[in-house]
Amino acid sequence: MQANDFYQLYKQHDCVLQIGGSDQWGNIAAGTDYVRRREDSRGQVYGMTIPLLTDKEGNKFGKSTGGGALWLDASKTPPF
Repeated sequence: MQANDFYQLYKQHDCVLQIGGSDQWGNIAAGTDYVRRREDSRGQVYGMTIPLLTDKEGNKFGKSTGGGALWLDASKTPPF
C-alpha cells in the first residue's frame, strides 16, 4: 500500500523523494521500485532514510512509542 501511495504522489504532485526513518527502508525501497516499474524506468524517484531517534537504552523514540509525544522544543526536552 505504501508503494502505491508514493506512486500516487509521484503522478499527482510530481513528488520524487520519499524520506523516512531507517526502519522504513523496505517501504521506501518498495515505493521507488513500484514507481520505476509502473513508469517503465522513466520514473526518476529516490528514497532517503535517516537514523531513528533512540532513548538512552537504544529503543526507538517517537510519537508512536513511550507515551505518544516527541517534543522538539528545548524547554520541554533539553538536549542533555
